[in-house]
Amino acid sequence: MITATGGNEHPTEGSANLVDGNTGTLYKFYNAAMSSEQSITLTYEQARSMDAVAIAFENVGASDSIGFAFSYSILARNGDGAYDTIVDHATANRTDNCAQQYKFLEKTYSEVKIVMHSCTN
Repeated sequence: MITATGGNEHPTEGSANLVDGNTGTLYKFYNAAMSSEQSITLTYEQARSMDAVAIAFENVGASDSIGFAFSYSILARNGDGAYDTIVDHATANRTDNCAQQYKFLEKTYSEVKIVMHSCTN
């Protein structure tokens, strides 16, 4: 089981959508919460061995009339309680760069934190 907790989330598009296995559902920060850095934490019931993470942003097709761009990092809490940086300040958009998968050396982690540095248009 994975528990997802976020900052200021939208009442109907909240953290449950992060772990539902459906890339068609959406997690949305609420009340202009992206005016500052935000984070979302995925906590595992038991620590697990990991060697990859995937992240997907809303895909609007071939063209984005708003032009959203995201900057994010992915951190994972290791057995010592410290965070390892898996991805540092990567970028994404809502068209051709909306989904990414990252491979790394296998290690045991108890949670993953996605830090959203910015969301601009």
